[in-house]
Amino acid sequence: MASNIHSYTMNRVWCPICNGVFITMTTYINHINQHKNHNLQYTCPSCRQQFRKLCRLKRHFQRCEMVSEEFRTGIHEQDRIVNDDQIVEEIEYIHEPNFEPVDDNNGDDYNEFSNGDEDNNDEFNNRNDDSCIVEKVFLKVSKLYGKMAFPKNLATDVISFVNEELVSTIFECILRGNCNREVIENMAFNCRSGLDAFASEYKFRKELINRNLYIPPVKFSILPEDILLKESYGYFIPINEMLAAIFEKREELVMDMLFTAANNSDSVDLNTQHIEYITQGATWQKQKVKFQFDAVIPIIIYQDDFEVCNPLGSKNFSYGLYSNFKQICNELENVENNGLALSYIPGNKVIGCNVCAIAGDNLALNSILGKKRNFVTDYCCRICVATIQQIEDLVEEDYSLLRTDENIHLGCTSKTPLADIDSFSETDMLSVDPFHDFFEGIVHAELCYILDYCFTNYVDIEILNTIKREFKYYNDFDKKNLSVDLKKEHILKKKLKMSGSEIACFLKYLPIYIGEFVPKNDEVWLFLGKLIEMIDSSLSTFFNTEKINNLQKITKEHHTTYKVIFGPKTLTPKHHFITHYGTHQFHNAANLLQEEQFEPQCSIGKIEDYIDITNFDIIDYVFHLDFDYTKVPFSKQFFFVS
Repeated sequence: MASNIHSYTMNRVWCPICNGVFITMTTYINHINQHKNHNLQYTCPSCRQQFRKLCRLKRHFQRCEMVSEEFRTGIHEQDRIVNDDQIVEEIEYIHEPNFEPVDDNNGDDYNEFSNGDEDNNDEFNNRNDDSCIVEKVFLKVSKLYGKMAFPKNLATDVISFVNEELVSTIFECILRGNCNREVIENMAFNCRSGLDAFASEYKFRKELINRNLYIPPVKFSILPEDILLKESYGYFIPINEMLAAIFEKREELVMDMLFTAANNSDSVDLNTQHIEYITQGATWQKQKVKFQFDAVIPIIIYQDDFEVCNPLGSKNFSYGLYSNFKQICNELENVENNGLALSYIPGNKVIGCNVCAIAGDNLALNSILGKKRNFVTDYCCRICVATIQQIEDLVEEDYSLLRTDENIHLGCTSKTPLADIDSFSETDMLSVDPFHDFFEGIVHAELCYILDYCFTNYVDIEILNTIKREFKYYNDFDKKNLSVDLKKEHILKKKLKMSGSEIACFLKYLPIYIGEFVPKNDEVWLFLGKLIEMIDSSLSTFFNTEKINNLQKITKEHHTTYKVIFGPKTLTPKHHFITHYGTHQFHNAANLLQEEQFEPQCSIGKIEDYIDITNFDIIDYVFHLDFDYTKVPFSKQFFFVS
């Protein structure tokens, strides 16, 4: 096999900067490293792919070098496929320039690829060095994997689709003997035509319209009609049209929904059963009886603030949240009142839709509910009306301070746009933020005290760093969220240089890291166990009366111990928020309202709409729903509105 087939092992490398020629990739990298500057884009001399960082170019070379090695060692292997009594032997392609297929019958049989024209014959027989389809596919997918903003699971889906759908279909046609020129041309045309729709946004939208899968967005004015300072518009997709389009194609799912509603199979007795899904919570059970529909779909609204320059922010007054959410709330109210009439449902049965909960982080929830966004002032809690002095001492939930219709206005800075929805009840639709309350809140603060105590009395910080580095991690989540080495100065300043996910991973393995050094009866060691137990109970996937009472008991013990063991200490607002988790589990099954479940889906929209969201003339507002109907029955599902 010619050495110049694989451009990453060739003997000559040309530098696009100075037109110099180098023998190896190593010398080429060293040359670029000496002449690099901040404005330079590093170009691969083979595939012309550009990189902003030299380290990525090196990694690109290493990957392609591995590919070339695989081609050199495995190109002459033959596979035999047994089909009944017939043995079909795969053609061994030797990747040489100007390769011509060998005619085993010395030209006696008719060549299906030939039509008597030598020019057309050369089109199939002659192969360029760069036309190896396997290497082309690998390099293309490698580029997808190399993109930082491209999720790895999407690249895996592309590989799976090509292998299972396209390649398998073509291979089956060849095995059946239908490999004449016309069949191959049809297969090639079908493969290409399936991807033509993705060539541009215009073609993609046109294809969606042709398949009746496109719902045009509706334009609305953000400002009231009596304010003519500046025209500003938003766009949304009508929720009733979107839901109708989804359920018109899901007859089996809808019939299962009607059966579930008729048998009331989602009701739960907390004394004998568990709450596993949001449809079994007290809030949903109370809300669904208000509607006279045959079945009701629960809808969860997820709110996540954009960056500080966001023109939708509350600081922009007329352009703020209320003006934008008002139109969306009108759509939700319309669906709640009228429901969905589907063509295949017998009789006059109608499917209803109802907002059952809201989700988001603490700042976003306080914003959409019109509460204070400063968490060190009075009435900063969304669930109760405790003052900041009371928050510092409350180790358990005080039922006398819970918000009611009479005191719901305390701590409010503006009217919530959700109040326009008739079924919305702020006192019932409780929402918490476990990820930020725990891993970016109390766990971060308490780990600093725990580590400082352990480093002072039992274990050296370098020993812990060594154990953490050399520990064998088998979980993908843990491998991706390993934190950097701990430093003494960071511990003393009570600032761990870790993200929330890294803190969650570190806390998971901390008892294993230091367990052999700390006595079992040490009060700080016991406190660490109580912290982990409280988190596990709060993030449990099912609840009943016993588990809710146990969580409230553990939370009280943890908060009391924290005030004494590292003290005297006062509790923070996030300590206080956790005291309400038991009540929240009873109302809304907290495991379905954790903010980190919705964050990845919303972040895609934030990336795509970043330019438009800072445009003050036209503000794009995306109304997004996600319904995963393929995994579990309806009673375990919900709609996601962002």
